[in-house]
Amino acid sequence: ESTTNAIRHSGAGSIEILLRYSDESVSLSVRDDGVGFDVEGVTSNGGGHFGLRGIRTRAKRLGARVSIESALGAGSEVCVEVALDKGAMAYAGR
Repeated sequence: ESTTNAIRHSGAGSIEILLRYSDESVSLSVRDDGVGFDVEGVTSNGGGHFGLRGIRTRAKRLGARVSIESALGAGSEVCVEVALDKGAMAYAGR
């Protein structure tokens, strides 16, 4: 969803997708160098931006944290991080 938003709305020259993982968590961030946006205005309950709301809804179901950072003219970054269950890691052979 974040990549789609960046392609459709940001006017970015580049989009960076970064997947990080450790024994404790996995995070995915999407960063662009586009036009940016007013985070507070876009993510408020009255806003019509269902893509960002959908990201938050799906992340909440996973128990993940979402951070959205942006500034007008300076691009944006959406990051989702989910803690890993130690029992599931042991089951997976780690």
